[in-house]
Amino acid sequence: MSTSDAASIAPSSYPLYQVSKGFPDGKGDITLLTVDNVIFHVHRAILQHSSAVFETIFEAGDAKDEEDEPTKQQLKFEADAATLDLLLRHIYQNHCSPRIEDVDQLASVFRAAKRYEMEGVFDQLRRSLLEMRITRRKVVSPLYIRYPFAILAITYAFELYEEARLALRECMKGDMKAHMEGASNFDVPVPLMNTIISLRESRANWFKSKLDGIPWPSTNCIYCYRKCAEWRCQLERNVMSKLDFEVVRRELAKPERCDSGHDSSQLVPAGTLSSWSDEWKKMQEVLPELPEDSLDRLLARH
Repeated sequence: MSTSDAASIAPSSYPLYQVSKGFPDGKGDITLLTVDNVIFHVHRAILQHSSAVFETIFEAGDAKDEEDEPTKQQLKFEADAATLDLLLRHIYQNHCSPRIEDVDQLASVFRAAKRYEMEGVFDQLRRSLLEMRITRRKVVSPLYIRYPFAILAITYAFELYEEARLALRECMKGDMKAHMEGASNFDVPVPLMNTIISLRESRANWFKSKLDGIPWPSTNCIYCYRKCAEWRCQLERNVMSKLDFEVVRRELAKPERCDSGHDSSQLVPAGTLSSWSDEWKKMQEVLPELPEDSLDRLLARH
């Protein structure tokens, strides 16, 4: 980012703007103006210490002040007020680092921290993806588990590949449609989306292979065969969309009867079902690999 991204604003135009309640007048020696016209009064020393970009801006300003009469700096900040407020609360020691639950807002703060080269904030945000906490005696899972698809998009975009692999593993569980809800604002690269589809297909095929091993009814009743076929089709659809082994377990425990009243339940020995369950758990523990272009991007960066 160049110093042109932080161009001066005219003091005479201040009445047109709102002032941040958290960072009001008298709280700092410079002002930042966001893209949605909110003014933040902040301390130059804190910004300079926290951001390599602002450090460069201030050094350039100091060189200019040697020739001109010093004035209080007013700088534009290329993000909205909500993003800047969260960013500042990460760098001011008298503020608790906020928990960001909204994934769109989280992405915006990540973007600003990267743009202004705020490594400390970036590292805090990175750690927040993996944090588990207790609220009102309830355990709250980390963000990458609650919002795997959105966190995958964020971590992949910012080359946080270990966190991306954790989020990708969570995308291999449960209903993909549910994972994608609330993440409509995120663009997922084609190679990454293809990887998700391929991995889920592989899991679905594992389920299908187990279902294929269940014997068909031993009776000659056509209604038993039809009932069994309907049951398998329904179970396959549920499994393909949700990738949940408990779906299989529950369905196998349900008693079924055909239209002739025969018992057409799909019985699987308990030992076999337990073996399938162990195999599924081991598959879930493995961290999947990201697309090959991820490694290429990482090598290019170094």
